[in-house]
Amino acid sequence: MEDEVTKKRRKLEEMEREHERSREEEERLHRENSRYREEVLDLSSRNLQLSTDNAELSTRLRGDQESVRMLHERLATVSKEQEEEHVAVRQLQDAALQHEREKLQLQASWTQEKQLLEAELSASKEKVGGSELKLQDPSSESERTPSSFSPV
Repeated sequence: MEDEVTKKRRKLEEMEREHERSREEEERLHRENSRYREEVLDLSSRNLQLSTDNAELSTRLRGDQESVRMLHERLATVSKEQEEEHVAVRQLQDAALQHEREKLQLQASWTQEKQLLEAELSASKEKVGGSELKLQDPSSESERTPSSFSPV
């Protein structure tokens, strides 16, 4: 019987050690579980913060995209206006150049006509001046005496 008691005591001691190990394991698992719960809470908090940041960034992105779209439209409008202005400037330059050519042609024509008129005026003056000299020349009058006129 003593053998049985010893056996039962050993078994009881073994069960107590096993119970102690189980309790220690339970405490360790409880601490580990608490640590994991804290990590999950931290990760949940971080996830919430990242979700908030993501929403803010998404809102900013949409605003920035709208700004970019408006700037692209404005750039297209300004580029078109500049192209139209460039065409208008080119047309004005061409018109000014054509006007200058016409002006130079008119000046050349007027200069030529002026020279021609001056030559005609000079020739006319010479004719008129020569006629006046003949009329005023006394030698030509003395040669014309009444006797030199022959009756017709």
